[in-house]
Amino acid sequence: MGLLSGGGLFATGPMQPFAGPVGAYGPGQLMSAPAGAPPMAIGPVGAPPGQAAAPPPSAEEPPSAAPPPSESEPPAAAPHSTADREGPAQLVEEALASVCLDADQQAKVAALGKAVEGPLAAVDDARHALMTALAEQLEKDCFDRSAVEDQVAALAAAHAKASPVLRSALKALHEILTPDQRKQFADALGKAISERAEDFKAGAWLDRWTKDLSLTEKQKAQVRQAFRTLERSVAKAREGGKKLLEAFPAEHFDPDAIVPASEVPARAEARARSLVDLAEALHGILTPEQRAILAEKIEQKKGHRENEQSEQREMESEQ
Repeated sequence: MGLLSGGGLFATGPMQPFAGPVGAYGPGQLMSAPAGAPPMAIGPVGAPPGQAAAPPPSAEEPPSAAPPPSESEPPAAAPHSTADREGPAQLVEEALASVCLDADQQAKVAALGKAVEGPLAAVDDARHALMTALAEQLEKDCFDRSAVEDQVAALAAAHAKASPVLRSALKALHEILTPDQRKQFADALGKAISERAEDFKAGAWLDRWTKDLSLTEKQKAQVRQAFRTLERSVAKAREGGKKLLEAFPAEHFDPDAIVPASEVPARAEARARSLVDLAEALHGILTPEQRAILAEKIEQKKGHRENEQSEQREMESEQ
């Protein structure tokens, strides 16, 4: 477990561009895999000097979002977060698991986790509200885009509100890490992103969809094309994320100079609408029975999240 949970800095903040088919809005966002990907956070994940870093979580699941990185669990870690532990969050956890943090760094990163906890929870809630609304539309005979407008707007607003806090946390993380640690983190994250992109291209996630939804060969090709369209729609945004990653090891790091904060609302709304586009496309590809199965899986994911929230409340009440 880590601290900047739920894709934090990378799924919601300046590095959200890594989301998409290889991130927070990938196949896992629409359909929970049998073994969901572990969560993300950017907490004190590196092992103290002299100790081995915690092993990274499994990369078997397809990239999903959310996009999607999680963190390991050092002493005095923050309470477990219920934010999505997929996509970008899992990637960040894997990268930070390879960085050795001393006790002082761990304490500082823990403080960052507490600072971003509220904004991340708001984004997570808004994203799940949109997914629930899309699940309802999947079960209807006609897909009504206007019925999810409020949820799209709420998600964009949550992203915009969280962005300043998350950008500050990302810059603070840059200051906490040494030059060598920054490069180590950036290299590891870049490698993990490339590996997830290859996993997506390989299509193992589509085989699971084919099995769970009993897709025909024609539907399988249509679903793949629908996700390829989504991938193209976020290519420019992910390019901005790549530039951020390349700039992170430098002595001076300013996310606003690479991905201006003023662009966050429009970018967030565009990503949310691309998810609506995907759901609408799937509505036209799948049969009513298949849509019902997909909607049920989305609801199951929601139920799992609610159970996590309940467990967290119980843990906090016992402290």
